[in-house]
Amino acid sequence: MDFNDTTEEAKFRKEVGDWLSANATLKEDEESGSYPGMGEDDALSLAKKWAAKLYDSGWACLHWPSEYGGRGSTPIERVIWGQEASKYRIPGGFFEIGQGMAGPVLMMYATEEQKKRYLPPMAKGEEIWCQLFSEPGAGSDLAGLKTKSVLEGDTWTINGQKIWTSGAHYSDYGILVTRSDASAQKHKGLTYFFLDMKSPGVEVRPIKQISGGANFNEVILQM
Repeated sequence: MDFNDTTEEAKFRKEVGDWLSANATLKEDEESGSYPGMGEDDALSLAKKWAAKLYDSGWACLHWPSEYGGRGSTPIERVIWGQEASKYRIPGGFFEIGQGMAGPVLMMYATEEQKKRYLPPMAKGEEIWCQLFSEPGAGSDLAGLKTKSVLEGDTWTINGQKIWTSGAHYSDYGILVTRSDASAQKHKGLTYFFLDMKSPGVEVRPIKQISGGANFNEVILQM
């Protein structure tokens, strides 16, 4: 099997490399991080500026269709980008849940109005999303979750607790899975929500780590 770039792939790799060399900083070594000696607030600010630059230059969300703000790249092109970008200090870990998980679900199931509202700021890095899956008694096993959602008329009532939620304290929205039918089999009767993290009844409690940081959170839902 030939793993060398095709002519088109080599052309794309050069385009990626040229853009990165003009817009990003090379790592001193393979162990270098993206945010050397930088606090969370400064790192988030830097990441948002980088996301906006990617969007304005046509490099945001390579895996998204172009009509939603992405580039419509092939899987190989995404690999090439990753290989070239790994040589540089690239901010961006703040956007993985939104761009990698919430965005594709929106594209598949949301209305056009919802897509126009949520996808552009997600692609630009203007709004941050977190993942509200894990629970104290279930870990990451969604079959064991107990957060309950009940539909009352046109309104959902949600009660429960999520744990180890990375970035909940700075997120604008969250993807939330709840149990909406307790009588169903454990892998069924679940409902997936997009949650405004500023909604009444959402309480975010940072979990203090031994390092002194608080990247993880407990999230109480009484809505």
